[in-house]
Amino acid sequence: MQEIDLARDVLKSDTCSMSIPELDLEVGFGALSGRFTTVEGLLVATRDQLKEQGDFFLVGDSRSEAENDRMKNFLDNFEQILLLRKKVHLILDDPTGNSYIQSLNAPMDDNRLRKEFYDRTNEQNDELGLNDMKTENYSQLETINECE
Repeated sequence: MQEIDLARDVLKSDTCSMSIPELDLEVGFGALSGRFTTVEGLLVATRDQLKEQGDFFLVGDSRSEAENDRMKNFLDNFEQILLLRKKVHLILDDPTGNSYIQSLNAPMDDNRLRKEFYDRTNEQNDELGLNDMKTENYSQLETINECE
């Protein structure tokens, strides 16, 4: 990742999950909510949320020294990304296709950005509530007769 990549605009929808494979980090959809920001803003928000949750769930006597060290190491690695000292891949996966990362070469291809289209899985359709939608006779209007 380069400095120009951190400045890219990002539109992340509520249905978009995020991952950074080099950190074994996966953030499910809805965790960061929908937002319009930059790649840097998205990474900072992720780091801040991880810090807050880490402090909330692992405090006091319930947090071992090994857990403290592991969380500190993880956050240090995350900071290295923001300082551009660690190269990573940022993956946004939106099964609804409502998220966007700015291309720096639009309308031509951006060799630092890859876009993949795919068919949603049945599980993704279920999570989105699409499997429960009534679509039969959808175009027919129902009429209600009022009794006088």
